[in-house]
Amino acid sequence: MPASLDNAVVSVQIPHELHAQYGTCPQPATAGNNIANQVIDTPPSATQFADCVRLTEGPSPIVGVPAGLDLAKLAKVGLEVGGMTPAQADDFFQTVDWKSTLTLTVPRMLRSYEQVQVGDVNGVLLTMAGRRGPGYTLIWAKKGVAFALVGFGDSGQAIPLAKSLK
Repeated sequence: MPASLDNAVVSVQIPHELHAQYGTCPQPATAGNNIANQVIDTPPSATQFADCVRLTEGPSPIVGVPAGLDLAKLAKVGLEVGGMTPAQADDFFQTVDWKSTLTLTVPRMLRSYEQVQVGDVNGVLLTMAGRRGPGYTLIWAKKGVAFALVGFGDSGQAIPLAKSLK
């Protein structure tokens, strides 16, 4: 980082988002109950939350950065820390407008990802390797609104479900 960025201010305004879920879903994790569940709770079965789908949507955040700070590089480092290779992070940025998806969480335990069409826009379908968490996340942005559709079941349901949103 250049010395000119010492004490510089980065501002991020995150507008309100919509969060909706359908089906039998696990309780939202908090730091306390997540640790406790890992110690004393039995893991959910592979199909326990198969009908759970969660949707997050909201306007793109407004980001103000000082000159000299390459926020795209910083975001790429974040994806790499989250488990993507540098090539995967580059591909991800070619597919999705990363500024629109700044408020969305890219999941851990990423097994694979692919570029997909969601209506008339590009999106990314992420498939996870974890047995206990969601099976897929579909991320796309359209007209300044970012979307994330997270499901615990078959990822083949993601695109038709996303296309059905009005």
